[in-house]
Amino acid sequence: MVCSNWYSVSKQTVPRKSGSPWLMLFTDEGDYVLYNPYEDMVYRRGRDFSGSRFLASCGKWLLMLDSRSRLYLIDVFSGNRIDLPPLESLLSNDSVLKRMEDRDKEFEFESIDGSYYSLLNADEIKGRLWVDEETKEVALVWYFDAPACFVCLYKKGNAHYDLIPITYGVPRKLTGLCGLVLRGYRLYILTTRRVVRVIDFSGQQGFEELTRSYTSPTFSHLGYNCYSSLVVTTAGEFLLVTITTSESSERAFRIYYKDPNAEPDDQMPDLVE
Repeated sequence: MVCSNWYSVSKQTVPRKSGSPWLMLFTDEGDYVLYNPYEDMVYRRGRDFSGSRFLASCGKWLLMLDSRSRLYLIDVFSGNRIDLPPLESLLSNDSVLKRMEDRDKEFEFESIDGSYYSLLNADEIKGRLWVDEETKEVALVWYFDAPACFVCLYKKGNAHYDLIPITYGVPRKLTGLCGLVLRGYRLYILTTRRVVRVIDFSGQQGFEELTRSYTSPTFSHLGYNCYSSLVVTTAGEFLLVTITTSESSERAFRIYYKDPNAEPDDQMPDLVE
């Protein structure tokens, strides 16, 4: 039995397509195998991914980072590859990312006025990918999880990445990255203070910050022994999936729901425990 709120949210999720999703496994030899649970068949693909690292997937497309810290997309079935702009091609008025000379994995991130500086490693890069197979639109984000001080946006046709500040020059309530969801050309970031930032980059240039700096926290603080993941429904509502570990090592699984159109003082209901 589930409560009425949980049932309502579940009806707004995307209907599952016929068949089961395929599973992918990278082998020690550098290639990968695909398992189709519907046919109970394993397909081995003769692609050499040695030296590359998997970041994200969407449908048949993978977002990869090669041994020289270059991003690319690849079709797992046809092998078609799309090379993406270099990481250092950030579009920012006050910051720059530089690749250190003769070092493929090390980068310097600094402000133009010298107020902040970070040494970053490509092994810490994470990403999200979205591809629309019908319109052929592509969007992705990537960031250095060291922890993250900025997030980079990309959409098909651009020769650069738009930089979204996470730490420097950001209102206090909007700093930090505890969760991230990419859905089309809209990015949702769960901040350290439990506010969900909403960033839209569907326009021809740049992006639009849709979150007010004085907005109230979307979710209350849940404690330091709580691991959380942000989920966004097709209706634009926010879910927070958490796993809390007690002193006795017992784990509690919960789902919290927040209607973005609700009044600021509305309490956040606990849907499933």
